[in-house]
Amino acid sequence: MRILKSAKTMVAGLFILAFTLCIGVSHASDLALFVGNPSWYNVGTMQDDAAKIMDTLNGGVLKEVKTFNDDQVKDLEAWAKANMKDGELDIIWLPGSTPDVLYPIPDLKPDGSLAEEWLDNGNMIINLGDWFACLSNEKGVLRRNDAGAAPANILDLPAIIKVTDNLPVIVTETGKKYMPSLKDFIADRALQLGSVIEPWEVAAAFATPSGKEKDLQADPVVIHNTKTDGYFAIITQTLPDHMGDMSRATLTIELIKNWMSGSGLLKSASVNSGGKLATTWAQIKS
Repeated sequence: MRILKSAKTMVAGLFILAFTLCIGVSHASDLALFVGNPSWYNVGTMQDDAAKIMDTLNGGVLKEVKTFNDDQVKDLEAWAKANMKDGELDIIWLPGSTPDVLYPIPDLKPDGSLAEEWLDNGNMIINLGDWFACLSNEKGVLRRNDAGAAPANILDLPAIIKVTDNLPVIVTETGKKYMPSLKDFIADRALQLGSVIEPWEVAAAFATPSGKEKDLQADPVVIHNTKTDGYFAIITQTLPDHMGDMSRATLTIELIKNWMSGSGLLKSASVNSGGKLATTWAQIKS
């Protein structure tokens, strides 16, 4: 009888251990993909990229991925306000155009815009394509901010982005590690590393003119505000013709899945077992 009880106990322990290992881990962070009219980004390609990002990251690497088009900018605003102070590192992804709800055009709110608040509450913005916050292209109506002032206002970093037409950049060791699909390319609007001053710091430089982490410019690159814990990233701020065969969807996925997750920036939450563990235990006991 003792042997039978001991065997049951051992089997139960093994079942619990095995099931615990099988319970997946998801992350609590959310991602909003703005899929309104882009700039320096083909519309069809952007839509395909957004679908790929959602299919890859939704419900696993990230808790939820949602898209918002030009007709849903008020919904994006509401989403940002609802997620801004939830204690998670949530992400807004922009395709080279920044909707009015995030930064009113033309530079109508240089201080205290929703984009600035978003970062000041420990969240992240990823920009691809044209110069960050340079323009809004909602419903095909092009409106511009002061290209230099807008990112400076949002990040409180003067001259953080400049015109770098036809600037060759080489993948760094960090880029090779976390963005295996990243290749040497031409960066037309690289981030100026010398303009990253306290409380901001360079968190990761994936490609630079020299291929070294410390250089004058970088793209892709992530900077981190050590005071607010906000993050800002650019991924290929360049003309589509200068990207070669690289995919912005793949680069976004690699940034989030490899670098952010690997750096411990995404908080984890255990997936609900749906009561299966209790059922298994009851079966073992019987």
